[in-house]
Amino acid sequence: MATLEAMYTENCCVLPRLGSYPDLCGDNSEVLYEPGDEAELVRRIVEFCKDDVRRRHIATQLSDRARHYRGARVVDAIVEVIDEVLT
Repeated sequence: MATLEAMYTENCCVLPRLGSYPDLCGDNSEVLYEPGDEAELVRRIVEFCKDDVRRRHIATQLSDRARHYRGARVVDAIVEVIDEVLT
């Protein structure tokens, strides 16, 4: 939830290519790094700190992506699955 909140509020997130993070960010290769590769993580953070335009662009993309996980949309999807299971 914290990652979605950060994305929604237009923060430029740098995420490990692990678990649900690729799905949350739309498999955006600019923000994903390989788990355990601390040098890559640091490199990406430094690059984003130096390039305000790119950082803001990515932050806007992630914010748009986070809107796919609005409460009503997620609840509707859960209810649909439950209905399918029960019928």
